[in-house]
Amino acid sequence: MSGSRVIPPMMDDQPHRQSESVHKLRLGGIKFSEALVRLAFSPVAECADLSRILSSFAKQRINLHQLFFNEDGSGGAELYLAEQDYRRNRSLILGELEPSGLEPVVISPVGTLTLFPHGASIDALVKVISLAGTPDTEIYGVCSSLSSFSIATDLDRLDRVAELILEDFFLPEGHSPFRYEPSALDLALTGGQGRVVETVARYWEPVIRIYGSNLKTGLAECVISFSPETLSRVMGNLSNSGVQRFEMMALTRSQSGRCHVQVILDPGRDQGALASMRNCFADEQDAELSVRHGMEMLFFHGPHFQDRYGVIHTAVRALARASIDFRCTSCSGTGVHLIADEGVGNRMLEVLGEVFVVP
Repeated sequence: MSGSRVIPPMMDDQPHRQSESVHKLRLGGIKFSEALVRLAFSPVAECADLSRILSSFAKQRINLHQLFFNEDGSGGAELYLAEQDYRRNRSLILGELEPSGLEPVVISPVGTLTLFPHGASIDALVKVISLAGTPDTEIYGVCSSLSSFSIATDLDRLDRVAELILEDFFLPEGHSPFRYEPSALDLALTGGQGRVVETVARYWEPVIRIYGSNLKTGLAECVISFSPETLSRVMGNLSNSGVQRFEMMALTRSQSGRCHVQVILDPGRDQGALASMRNCFADEQDAELSVRHGMEMLFFHGPHFQDRYGVIHTAVRALARASIDFRCTSCSGTGVHLIADEGVGNRMLEVLGEVFVVP
C-alpha cells in the first residue's frame, strides 16, 4: 500500500549485532578518493625546499589532494594529486624541480580512504595505524584533519582496507556510499558516462578566504620511530600509555622502510600520560620515542584546500619570505596544520593574516 512501511520482526541476530557494536568504534562514514599519484621527496629539510616543491604545482594550477611535511623523523614530504593532473603536467613538474635536485619517488595509482569523524581518540588512532601491519595491504601513510583520518594505499586495495576498518569500526545504517555514484541527471546528460560537473575548482584570489583559525600552545610532539615488524607491540604500548586524545597525528615511512608515528598532544589534558608513555617504551629495543615540549599548533580551515590550488603554497611561501620556520605541516580534509616551536605561533598568525582573511 502506498506510503506504508513494513516494520521487520526482531531477528535473533540483532542483539548480537548490538553487543558487537559496543566493542567497535563508531564512524559516520568512509569515502574513497579517485585515482591519485603519490610523490615522496626525501630529504626535504627546510621550508624553502618545500616552497619550491609546491611552487611547481601552483604554477600548473594543480590541486593537491593531501600533503605532509616533517623536517624531523622521516625528513621529507609526501603529496598526492589526481592521476590525470600528473600525467598531463609530468614533464613540466619534473622540469621545475630538476634545478633544485628534488627528485620524487612516484607511486601510481594510489587512493585514499577518508574516515570521519575520529573524535581525536587515541583508541581510533591505534586501530587505524595497526592496519599498516596487514600483510596483503600497503599503507603508505595516514594523517588527520580536524575530524577525519586519511589513509593512503594502493588504488586496488581500497575495498580490502575498508573491510579491515569495519572489523574495528561500525557505520550507521543508510551511510553514504564509499565511491562516487553519479546522479540520474549526470547519467542522462553524459549518455551514461557518469560525472558531468567538475567538483574540483580551479580559481585564484589574491587574499584567500578561510572560515577561521585556531592557535594552540604548550603542546608536546611525540615521535615514535620503529621497524614495521614491531608495529603491533608499539601500538600496544601507545594504547596502554594512558593518553586519551590527540591534537594531530601522522604515520609516514622513510625510504629505508622505517615507520614514524607523530602525535601532537596536550600534556595538560592527560595528566601523567607522557611519563607513562616513556615508561611503556623504555624497554623497547627497536622503537625510539622522542618528545619535544613547548610546541605550538596553528590550524586554519576552509574553503576546502583541495578545491583551490595553491592554498598551502601561499602559506608556506609567506612564511618562508618572513624567515619563519615550522617543523611540520599536514593538509588533508578541510584544513591545514602547522606545527612550530614555542613563540612562533603568533608570528605565523600575523604573517598569514596578510594572505588569508575570514570574511
